[in-house]
Amino acid sequence: MDERKKEFKKLLIRLGDKMSARDEEKIRFMFEDDLSQDVSKPTDLFRELLQKDKISHERPGSLSTIYRDINRIDLAIEVDQWTEVMEANNGVVPQNTFAGETLDDRLLNSVARDIGRDWKMLSRHLGLDETSIQSIQQAHFSDLHEASYQALLRWKKDFGAKATPRSFKRALTDMKLMGIVHVYFPTP
Repeated sequence: MDERKKEFKKLLIRLGDKMSARDEEKIRFMFEDDLSQDVSKPTDLFRELLQKDKISHERPGSLSTIYRDINRIDLAIEVDQWTEVMEANNGVVPQNTFAGETLDDRLLNSVARDIGRDWKMLSRHLGLDETSIQSIQQAHFSDLHEASYQALLRWKKDFGAKATPRSFKRALTDMKLMGIVHVYFPTP
């Protein structure tokens, strides 16, 4: 088995662990004409989708599209990240690239769009100081989305390894922004 195919299967295992039963049901419904009835777990689902050539390590974008179609943007972004890393490294994935402990800028951009006016309060929950918040507000006073995005990027830069998906989700949860939590950090 070639290295890229093996890494793709590892990605599928990680993604399967993050999928809910409802996610699986949605995908089975999308491909009901192509799947057998005895698909009962994510690995079975992925195996059949691979056999039917609906997904492939050579065309990972098809998997990303499936996740976008079922509103699992977080998983689509993970597939997109995998694709970028694979292309940048000639099919070899560096160790710990997809350990789930880093935040992708595209995810932050998407969340920033949904945060709206709550960006300053979220920034405080994340630990940004008032000077940084005021600086961002002044620089982007006419663009709410950009102000929010820049605040999240500042947090990610300033807090480094402490700026994890877990700490981000915790801040969103503490603020009771459950709609955003459910879209970007769904629980299986």
